[in-house]
Amino acid sequence: MDWHVVVGTCRGLVCIAGPLLITEDEIWVKFWNPATRIVFERSPTLHRSANLTMDFGFGYDYKTEAYKVVALIANWLAEEDSKKARMKVFTIGDSCWRDMGIFPALPIAGTPTHKNDGVYINGTLNWLALCNFGDDNAWEVVDSVDQLIISSLDFGKETYKQFGVPAGLDELSEHMPVLGVLRDCLYLSHDYKTSHFVFWQTNEFGNAASWTQLFNVTYQHLQLDGFSLEQACHPLVPMCMSENGDVVVLLSKEDEAVILYDFKNDIVELYDIPGDEVWLNPKDYAESLVNKLLRKAYCLDAQLFYMRIL
Repeated sequence: MDWHVVVGTCRGLVCIAGPLLITEDEIWVKFWNPATRIVFERSPTLHRSANLTMDFGFGYDYKTEAYKVVALIANWLAEEDSKKARMKVFTIGDSCWRDMGIFPALPIAGTPTHKNDGVYINGTLNWLALCNFGDDNAWEVVDSVDQLIISSLDFGKETYKQFGVPAGLDELSEHMPVLGVLRDCLYLSHDYKTSHFVFWQTNEFGNAASWTQLFNVTYQHLQLDGFSLEQACHPLVPMCMSENGDVVVLLSKEDEAVILYDFKNDIVELYDIPGDEVWLNPKDYAESLVNKLLRKAYCLDAQLFYMRIL
């Protein structure tokens, strides 16, 4: 009955956070390997007050060979910019969250149906953020595309870099753009004038000039005749892409359907989702039975165990 979400998946592990209901002020994360059925104990809890937004990111630190989850905590009521966005990190095997200090940008606040959790790629976590620290970080108060940036955390170095969104993103849409990873490339998708769906992909991570528009297609062409962003509560969400990079799978919560769009040959196939089972925040998962052995001291019931992650 609790509101749990999948923060992310990495190298066969799944990170779950909960409970994330607005009324809850104690939040934890835990890790699970579905292939080996190993489930770790919950992390220590994080306290969230009414004026805080909390987004997470999960990934692997190649330098220390450890799985880590990062909590990005934004306080839009803080008077000082240095207190408006801070980072905490929890490593599998540790007994507490570690303070990582100031986050150099203000992350856009996600919602239960459209999270802004950190996107993992190549040892980094990436958030859609605002370059200036205003009084609010909700998407509804963003008034200029010039405010938007991608803020990236390097797990191993624990340093930050920032780069721009696509130059072709020249006006704000009804909904916050979707940031994600498909085929080991960062992507950004967004609505355009409540009539088109636009998809961008980077050819070189961290280089804003490498954003390439893969397609710009109308909702009508995607056979979403009843889809209107003026009334819709959820944007289209890219779920996966074919190995040859020609076909993308899109999720429509509004139409309760999945669209297979072959944008190279301009072929559209739409499939209704049976039983009204619609995933709001789909995550890509690849199981792992054989992984580099990690040995981490884990305290459980006052006894010290060594957990093996395969």
